[in-house]
Parts: sequence; structure tokens; C-alpha cells
Amino acid sequence: MPAKSITSHEVRPINSANARILALSVEWIKTNPAKFATVLKAYGVPIAGAALAVPIVAMLPFGPLGPAVVALARSFAGFHARQTIISGFHTALGAGGVSGVQRE
Repeated sequence: MPAKSITSHEVRPINSANARILALSVEWIKTNPAKFATVLKAYGVPIAGAALAVPIVAMLPFGPLGPAVVALARSFAGFHARQTIISGFHTALGAGGVSGVQRE
């Protein structure tokens, strides 16, 4: 039996839970553009930078130093992305009332 292909007139049903989450996210972005810009700047830019640093640096003409520069860019971008994510997680824990471990 041949596999059924999807043509332009066929529509797959959307999972209602996923559609609701997407609708809520889009609505929040529309009602809070300044907060969205802050969140995008805080998390989206470092993560995108970490993902794009190596391909961008690899295109530059560094000659025999190319692999070392790429490794340096990868480590710096990865560190910055991890630092951003961990600091956000630490802030969320602090906001939730977790103040840390105290030694006696």
C-alpha cells in the first residue's frame, strides 16, 4: 500500500492544548511588547549568539589560526549562554523563596 501524501487541500487537525499555549503566548507578546523585548534581549540574543558564533567566525579568514579562534568563540559564546540561563534559574529560585544552603 503506498504511503498517503498530504496535498495542499488536506489539513491536519491541531492539538487543542498546543494551540491554546501558542495563542496565550502570542497574546502575551501583543499585550506586553516591552517585557517581550526584555526577555528576548536577556535570553534569545545570547542563545542565538552561541548558536551562530562558530559558523560566523569560521567564515572569517584567520588562516592557520582559524581552528583556535573558532574554539575560543565557541567556548566564550557557550559560557555566556550558560551564564544567562543559570542566572535566570537562580533568580527564579530566589523569587520562589529558596535562599540557598547555610552552613552551621
